[in-house]
Amino acid sequence: MITKKLKTNNNKLYKYEEQTQRLYISLKMCLRSYSKYGNYTKASNAGGITLRTLKDCLIKYPKFKKKWEEAHDNYMDSLESIALKRAKAGSDTLLKFLMTAGRPEKFGRIQQTFVQNNLNVHETIKEVSTLGKQIKQSLKDQQIQNIRNKIPTVLELNNIEGEINEN
Repeated sequence: MITKKLKTNNNKLYKYEEQTQRLYISLKMCLRSYSKYGNYTKASNAGGITLRTLKDCLIKYPKFKKKWEEAHDNYMDSLESIALKRAKAGSDTLLKFLMTAGRPEKFGRIQQTFVQNNLNVHETIKEVSTLGKQIKQSLKDQQIQNIRNKIPTVLELNNIEGEINEN
């Protein structure tokens, strides 16, 4: 009877170790995928686990969380490398936003400056547009005044008519 209990306990222990081993392999595959793609869903799919299980493991296992952060750094390093290559060839706004989201401490200032400059440009455009409208209205008023100055008044017409009749 005691041997039967030991066998049962050994089977449970074996199943537990097997499940732990499978989870370990799954999490390792998740890390590899996250390091490459930087996407939680792709990572959980690569490991054959649900997104919920992945997030639970990040909370439950501090060593896994640390490895996850390292995988994130690896992914961000690859993005940064791409950004540097593209920066030499031109600008890529989407990449800028990905970099800012991934490493706000490093690239957040870029976005803040970009947004601030964009707002300043937007305000400047509004001011120029308003000024343009004012100038246009002023020119219209000036043209109207010039035309009025050129049109003789009724009194002037009477005087001109009187001069013609006298001659």
